[in-house]
Amino acid sequence: MRIVWFFIDGLYAPELSDRDCGPYQLTPATENTPFPAAIRSEVFLHLTESLSQQRLHIRLPAGKHSDKPLYLLHISSGKGSEVVNTSHYRHHLAIEASAQAEVIEHFVSLNEQPHFTGARLTISVGENAELSHCKLAFETPQSYHFAHNDLVLSRDARAKSYSFLLGAGLTRHNTSAQLNGEGATLSINSLLLPIGREICDTRTYLEHNKGYCESRQLHKTMVRERGKAVFNGMIKVAQHALKTDGQMTNNNLLLSKLAEVDTKPQLEIYADDVKCSHGATIGRIDAEQLFYLQSRGINQADAQQMIFCFCRRIDRSHSSRIHPQSGVGAHCTAVGWGVAMSFSIGQASIGQISIEQIRADFPLLSREVNAQPLAYLDSAASAQKPQIVIDRELNFYREGYAAVHRGIHTLSAEATAQMEAVRSQVAGFINTASAEEIVFVKGTTEAINLVANSYGRHALKAGDSIIITEMEHHANIVPWQMLAKDIGIEIRVWPLTATGELEPTALAGLMDNTSKLLAITQVSNVLGTVNPIKEIVAQAKAAGLVVLVDGAQAIMHQAVDVQDLGCDFYVFSGHKLYGPSGIGILYGKSELLQQMPPWEGAVR
Repeated sequence: MRIVWFFIDGLYAPELSDRDCGPYQLTPATENTPFPAAIRSEVFLHLTESLSQQRLHIRLPAGKHSDKPLYLLHISSGKGSEVVNTSHYRHHLAIEASAQAEVIEHFVSLNEQPHFTGARLTISVGENAELSHCKLAFETPQSYHFAHNDLVLSRDARAKSYSFLLGAGLTRHNTSAQLNGEGATLSINSLLLPIGREICDTRTYLEHNKGYCESRQLHKTMVRERGKAVFNGMIKVAQHALKTDGQMTNNNLLLSKLAEVDTKPQLEIYADDVKCSHGATIGRIDAEQLFYLQSRGINQADAQQMIFCFCRRIDRSHSSRIHPQSGVGAHCTAVGWGVAMSFSIGQASIGQISIEQIRADFPLLSREVNAQPLAYLDSAASAQKPQIVIDRELNFYREGYAAVHRGIHTLSAEATAQMEAVRSQVAGFINTASAEEIVFVKGTTEAINLVANSYGRHALKAGDSIIITEMEHHANIVPWQMLAKDIGIEIRVWPLTATGELEPTALAGLMDNTSKLLAITQVSNVLGTVNPIKEIVAQAKAAGLVVLVDGAQAIMHQAVDVQDLGCDFYVFSGHKLYGPSGIGILYGKSELLQQMPPWEGAVR
């Protein structure tokens, strides 16, 4: 729930807005209504002030606390195409002593018409008051967004501000702040995402005018294509502002060769006994980073996400002295970083689980190596086991161990029931037509050997050919080589391109009337290449081939639906999927499994 006020092309729209304003008081300002002077003068700031069609004073009285966030929705309607539409906002927000406010500003464009938005917001936070401010500006490349926010904090006041800015052709976002009372705490954070030829200019100016105050700033930018970002930040510590603690960080990530960032964090300190720091970083996603991650079985989209998920931290960077966000405000920061995810990979992937929570699930990660916390980066070979898996194994051996399908006593019946329940779970996990199509094996290697030695020796004959690829794991090569030597089949190899992908047109040339089977990996353990497996299966099936898919490196990264894939066999191991060692899965279509004679004297 929230209190929503609409602003259309710079003007308040009471007919669309909530009438119940809760504790907030909205007053149209007159020419005589005093507004705070600018903390730092700037030409576009004064342009917005002079051209604003309407000035509003928003007040939250002393001691009041709204259980609903105040949501200010600014809409640019984009009327007409001959001129640039302009909207100028001038608002003052007064949070009086001991009050608590949560305010969300949201700027949107209704169409692609060019427009200029000038936004001027001044905020005063009274003694012991608290403010949470979130700004979302998702506009069009034809728009210009110039914003100037001033914050003034009194004694023991607490404020945090988050800005998520993307879409405008030119964005200029200025934030100025004064900490005018001892014990004041301020957090300012922003995320900018320029693409194409967009330009994002962020400037901050922060005055520590009293001692014993704390400020934290974290500004992050991801730039794509020919986009450009500029950051200029200043922390100024006044004389006698003892025990000041101020930090400012600007992190930037370039997602293309032509992306550009200029950054200049600065400090001016006129007091002793203070703790201030500033820093800036610029990094680039390059082909080597992506290649390394893809070589561990991670697809390109997930690899990019892992590299630039650094933007997630902006909603956790505030001081411990500021209360965490709740309700709609917390949701807005999640939306902002979710949009950042989709910015480069075309899809949002919003997670709320911290790295610490994930690590806590794996006991081995609590140990240290060389006096450092263990970082385990070999999960593509074999994943560590979470506590729940360890507990279930120990519990089985302590309380319920017995041979399955080998006895009529209670323990055997219970163990058999558990095993069959797991078979059904696995069937649901990869969407088989029946649980009977799931065969338990020791691992992927044994599963492929089972198909080669049972189905292969039964269904193939001398003169037949099978197809494998150059990117296969040896477990999907050696069993077929042994079979070829024993019964005289031909192995044809699907070649790769110079970039490590399957040659798109080669499969058709490899298939003829002797071709009976295609054995192919879904994700290469060597190259990290993610094959278009559904399309490949369809092409092979159309030519009458049986298809075995090695899913050992794919099953933990992709949702697998074997009926949708259309493959005849699908194999994977448990130990790569956080499960126990020594267990694997062979899926086979029922009609094929029924044809297969026992191998090694047993059927699982």
